[in-house]
Amino acid sequence: MAAKRLRKQTEDYAIGDVFDSGTSTFTLGQSKMIRAIESTVATMKLGETCRVLCRSDYAYGSEGFRRRNGEAVVPPFATLCFEV
Repeated sequence: MAAKRLRKQTEDYAIGDVFDSGTSTFTLGQSKMIRAIESTVATMKLGETCRVLCRSDYAYGSEGFRRRNGEAVVPPFATLCFEV
């Protein structure tokens, strides 16, 4: 079953697809961002950049992420890569 889900995810969502870009402002500790970003930003120094590879349990988990119109943006159980 997992192999079928993985194949479908790679067919529907190509590696390298950008689903979010731009600037985000948030306060650490308020759970407004995914866990991977909150954890990473908390340890960064001013001016530092990094690439974050996060498992689904540190991102959108089993629910994935959908826009308000119901369009799937991130599939369930997706591993994500961010540049912060």
